[in-house]
Amino acid sequence: MNKLLLFCLLSLPSMLLSQQGAFLGIHSNHVSQKKAKVLGFENRYGNYITNVIPKTAADKAGLKPFDYVTGFDDVPFTKDDNMTDRLRELNPNEKIEINFIRNGKAKSRKVAIGAKGDGERRKRSREEDPFLGVSSLHEKLPKGLNGVPVEVIDCTTASAMGLMSNDVITAIDKIPMYDWHDLGAAIDNREVGDKIEVSYYRNGKIEQLKRPILSLAASKKCEEEREEEEDMEVDMENVTETEAADMKEEKGIDMPLVNNLEIERLNVFPNPTNGLFELRFNLPAQGNTTIRIFNAGGAEIYRTELGRFTGDFRDRIDIGAQMKGSYFIMIQQGKRSISKKLILQ
Repeated sequence: MNKLLLFCLLSLPSMLLSQQGAFLGIHSNHVSQKKAKVLGFENRYGNYITNVIPKTAADKAGLKPFDYVTGFDDVPFTKDDNMTDRLRELNPNEKIEINFIRNGKAKSRKVAIGAKGDGERRKRSREEDPFLGVSSLHEKLPKGLNGVPVEVIDCTTASAMGLMSNDVITAIDKIPMYDWHDLGAAIDNREVGDKIEVSYYRNGKIEQLKRPILSLAASKKCEEEREEEEDMEVDMENVTETEAADMKEEKGIDMPLVNNLEIERLNVFPNPTNGLFELRFNLPAQGNTTIRIFNAGGAEIYRTELGRFTGDFRDRIDIGAQMKGSYFIMIQQGKRSISKKLILQ
């Protein structure tokens, strides 16, 4: 056999591997100088992982979303020698050490690099994707606060858990959120039905909410059902002296009749399917704010204390299966208050 032909045949597998190209198996973003400083990354030429493809070298090495890959074989990436450049120099099955940062700690893992085409691609459709239900707002953040200001979309996980427009999401599942890329990655890597913990900033405080995340399809279905059920009648009236006296004498509830609290866009949106109604309003002034709701029997079915609150309020309130009937809403801010009677029929 011709020696040149023999050489080519023997070299063919490695040549094909080289043509396939080395493949790590991550989706990632670069970080700005400002973001690198906030996250404590000394080298800003690394790769911030947003997704790890199953059954690839990255997955076998145990890499996770929000790990920050800084280099290979203890040689850091640079502006002129980044991860893409390094991968071009490698062949599939070549063993390397991946250097990365996780939760502020430097780590490394050895793994055989993969080939393009490795791994299992996600097969779920967009409709089956987890959907928090927020859009970004370009609002200036308070000094020293990092996070993502959001607008909340109706009939979604975000609205059901009690997030409100103009809240700033500071963390998802205790992972700090710096920008919209982080928020998208945190949501995309969840599975529908998983409980998602959202830390948010509102009125000078950071608090947490947790709820199973819905799919985009479920959110759309909820919106369609709401549109079909909007024919339920809701009457809102002032509380009469007789009703206030009955609540005081029979239930021990002091319900002020002087409606001297300035309030805007006070509305209620019922949903008979799930026994919830959504309360919305805006308070132009700021002050210590408390909201209480009672059923006709005098039982307190809802209470929340908002601290020094101003602006838009929105929350979903569980009133049980028997939704129709009368309810009393009291909103107090400092020494001012408003009381209303709701009749759902």
